[in-house]
Amino acid sequence: VLKMFRRGSIESIATRVRTIVQQDPGKRGIELLGSTTHKDFLAATESIKEIRKQSNKKSAIILTGFPCLIDLPQPTETDGLLGSLVLGDALSRIGIPTCIITDSPNYHIIEKGLETWKEEIYSKHKKASEFSTHLFDSKSQNQSIQSYSQKFLGKNSNLFTDPELEVGIVIAIERAGASKDGNHYTMRGRSMDAIVDNLNELFLLAENNSQTVTIGIGDGGNELGMGSIKELTAKNSENGEKIACVIPAKHTLVAGTSDWGGFGLAALISILLKEESEWVFPDTEKLKKVLQSMVDKGASDGISKQGAATVDGLDWKTYSQVIIDLSQILTEENEIK
Repeated sequence: VLKMFRRGSIESIATRVRTIVQQDPGKRGIELLGSTTHKDFLAATESIKEIRKQSNKKSAIILTGFPCLIDLPQPTETDGLLGSLVLGDALSRIGIPTCIITDSPNYHIIEKGLETWKEEIYSKHKKASEFSTHLFDSKSQNQSIQSYSQKFLGKNSNLFTDPELEVGIVIAIERAGASKDGNHYTMRGRSMDAIVDNLNELFLLAENNSQTVTIGIGDGGNELGMGSIKELTAKNSENGEKIACVIPAKHTLVAGTSDWGGFGLAALISILLKEESEWVFPDTEKLKKVLQSMVDKGASDGISKQGAATVDGLDWKTYSQVIIDLSQILTEENEIK
């Protein structure tokens, strides 16, 4: 009876989390885009828990970077950056070594973000597993994209100090995804192919492996892993037919900003695996400092195009209220424990 009650409460908590992160300030039709994947927030978390139970030789990689500001000298937008870092922190705290992988337009920005994260937040987590970044650069390799991508997923990947680790979880959050014509488009239908690398292949290899958990997190339908909702994107988004990503994930998380989707997943990881770690969200002012460090490296708001610590046109107070609301759920759950 207790187990049944707990199960019900977990489902109700997941619903609360999803309701918080699927607020739609940008009026993109988030409720509609996420209408067929309501259960994926909890299902994704349960899949992560299963991977953690199976083996201590499983790692995670997070793919991010959406260089949609193609008219700016530095095209990386701010959404997806903090979400990647929060997720990486949560995963490493439950004993899953994690590496954020991106391509050259975005790499030095996320690298700076992790550096600031470790100075401000991560250094205090003495029990955390490895947490790193890596540059994906298939264009400089004398091998096929498939061969280059495959080396990241198996043993001896050079992503982690332990050569025996194999990737069990691949998360794409606000990562440019291939459309039906193979190109990567902004929400306005402009091609980013001159500057992005082909991270689709790495994700596809993971998606086609039944033993690997794949999670796609997005807010517009043109992100990697959003292929599961490509018909909804095509019908309901401006330029949807053109921009919809066709590459699916085992779990598809739609949110008002991609960062919010990452925050929601991190919150559920903390709740479902709290026997592994009492992870909580860092202080919002420290998170703002981390975001500002990436803005100082060249990241800009994808909507306003301003070099400011804002995301998708939302000021910090509006954006960070989601973190405060999710933190309240974690506080309540820790009190129950």
